[in-house]
Amino acid sequence: MSKKSGSTKKKAKRSASNVFSAFPESELAAFKQGFQMMDYDKDGVLGKDDLRATFDWVGRPTTDKELNEMLSEADGPINLVNLLGMFAAHMSGDAYDDQTVKNAISSFDKKGKVDLEL
Repeated sequence: MSKKSGSTKKKAKRSASNVFSAFPESELAAFKQGFQMMDYDKDGVLGKDDLRATFDWVGRPTTDKELNEMLSEADGPINLVNLLGMFAAHMSGDAYDDQTVKNAISSFDKKGKVDLEL
C-alpha cells in the first residue's frame, strides 16, 4: 500500500508543475527573464501599464482596446505561471508555432534590448 501512496504523491506533484514541464529549462529561464523585464512595476503581475510600457519600449505604441484584448485572453492575473500556461495552451492548439514563441522570448537579449531583426 505504501507504494501506491508514494506514486499518488508523485502524480500530484507532476500535475502541479505541469506548465513547467511543457518547456525545456533554458526556455523557462528565458520566459522568466522576459517576464521580469515586462513587469515594470515589479509586482509579479503583468497589467495594462506594464504591457503599454513594454510596447512603447520596443517602439510599437498600442491602443487601450489592443491592451484590453490582450489582457482578456488570460483567465486571471497574468503572473509568470499563468503566462507560461497561456503560451503552452497556444502552442498545443497551434495558435502560435514553437518558433514564433521562441523568437518572441529570445528577442530580449541579456542587455535588456530587443532584436527587431528576428
